[in-house]
Amino acid sequence: MADLEVFFMHPTRDTRTRARVDDSMTPQEVIADLTREGFLENRSEYDLAIKGGPLIGGSETLRAAGVQNGATLRVLTRTTAGTRSGGK
Repeated sequence: MADLEVFFMHPTRDTRTRARVDDSMTPQEVIADLTREGFLENRSEYDLAIKGGPLIGGSETLRAAGVQNGATLRVLTRTTAGTRSGGK
């Protein structure tokens, strides 16, 4: 387990936040923390993706996804149609 300092892009506002996360965390754990901290609204479902890269799988850890210190991660709002919102 190692701490990473990464940036998160908000799914609908043009804002970013910097956070320290453990590389053994899954996207669901990260999103729960971002929601508790007030960066994300609690009324939506979200996915995480490495900026310019793929979605991070639901049970995949940040380490397994290859997230590096200083990386930017995009938070994507999950839609009911099964598509992801937001562009690269």
